[in-house]
Amino acid sequence: MKKVISLALSALLALSLAACGGSNTTTVASSTESSGSSTEAAQTEAPESEETPAAKSEFQEQTIVDNEYCTVILKGTDDGDGMFGYSLKVYLENKTADKTLLFGMDNTSVNGVMVDPLWGATVAPGKKSNETISWLSTSLEKNNIKADDITQVSFTLNVYDKDDLAADEFVDEEFTIYPKGEENASTVEREAQSTDIVLFDNDSCSMTVTGFEYDDICGYTVKAYLVNKTDKDLMFSCNDASINGYMADPLWATTVAAGKTSNSDISWSDSTLEENGIDESSIEEIELPITVYPSEDLTADKLVDETFTINPQTNSVTTSE
Repeated sequence: MKKVISLALSALLALSLAACGGSNTTTVASSTESSGSSTEAAQTEAPESEETPAAKSEFQEQTIVDNEYCTVILKGTDDGDGMFGYSLKVYLENKTADKTLLFGMDNTSVNGVMVDPLWGATVAPGKKSNETISWLSTSLEKNNIKADDITQVSFTLNVYDKDDLAADEFVDEEFTIYPKGEENASTVEREAQSTDIVLFDNDSCSMTVTGFEYDDICGYTVKAYLVNKTDKDLMFSCNDASINGYMADPLWATTVAAGKTSNSDISWSDSTLEENGIDESSIEEIELPITVYPSEDLTADKLVDETFTINPQTNSVTTSE
C-alpha cells in the first residue's frame, strides 16, 4: 500500500508543480542496506552551514546499485536552464528476464531542503535506459537554491516489479551524493522574519507560517516552513480544517526526511472558497488541526497533536489541544 500511495502522490506532485508553481570525486553515502544491493558505503552527514558558493568540481561516474536485478549508475549533472534547473544523468539496467522494473525516488532533498524531482522510469526485461532526473527551476527558486550551488542531494531509491507492487522492492535504499565533494557540502538556512507565525517549536520539530498568498490557479495558500530535528522521517498532516467557520479540508500531508526542512503550501482551491461564500480578502480565521508523527511507525506517540487558529488579518495565532 505504501508503494501505491507513494506513486500516486508523485503523480499528483508533478501535476501540482506544473500548475503552481577539495576532492573532485562525487561520494555516495548509503544509510540503509537493501537486501538486493551489493553497493555498500558508510553513512556520512554533511555539516550544517549557511549556503555558500561551492567549489567547482567534476562529477565522477559512480555505480550506486549493482545487484542481480538491476544496475543504477550516476553519470553526471547538469545545471540546466529554462524550465529545468538541475538534473542528474543516470543509467538504468533491468537484469531480469521476465519483470518490468519501475524506478522511482522518494524523500528527496537538495541542500537539506525537501524538493521532489519530476521523475519515474520503467525499464522492460533485459533492457537499458539513459534517464534524466530533473528539478524544476521554480521549485529550486522557491527554496532559495541556485542550480550551480547544489552541493548535496539525498534520496531514497526504490525499484519495484511494475506488475506486482505488493512484492518486496528490489531496491529500497537511501543515498546522499555530493556533486562538488563532501567537504564542500552546505545546507540552506532560513532566517526568521518579523512576520513569521510560529505554530510550534519543540525538541523534535517545528512549524512556522511564513505568509499567505492567493492566485486564480492555486487558490488561497498558507505557506509553511517545517523542520524535522529527529533522526526519523516525520509526517506533518492536517485534517478537519476550517476557514471562517466553514469546513474546508486542504487535503494536506507531507513527509520531511530526518534532519531536513521543507517549504510546504497548504492550499484551498478557488472553488472551495466560492462554495462557502468566502472571499480571500475576508479570511480572518483559519483553523488547522496539526498532527506530527514518525511516518514509519503509526503506533508511535504523536509529537504534535494540536489545533491552531490563525488570523491572517492580525498575523496572530491561538492554540488549543
